[in-house]
Amino acid sequence: MCQYVLRFWFDHGRTCIWGMNDLAKKQYGYAIENKSLPLSDNLINKLISMQEEYTTYIDWEYPKNPSPWTEKHKLDFFKRASAICMEIQEELGSKFKIINDVLKNII
Repeated sequence: MCQYVLRFWFDHGRTCIWGMNDLAKKQYGYAIENKSLPLSDNLINKLISMQEEYTTYIDWEYPKNPSPWTEKHKLDFFKRASAICMEIQEELGSKFKIINDVLKNII
């Protein structure tokens, strides 16, 4: 069975779902808009909220500064994002493989 392989991670001002294999890129592109996937409105709203929260990870007045997030906030964000990643996998089903790379961004 062919699978769409997607990567779940956050980028400032962009999406959090990325096409990783040729099948996914051909169907959805590389930077995938949440609404282009067959996801529930509830899950899309969670993704948007997490994306907005992630923009606070950087000190935008001086981006070279360390993140204003505490270690507790980072861990909490990772836990919530990982739970959402599992929800994405559940909603999309076996035709999709979701790679959770959120931890790479926040540690």
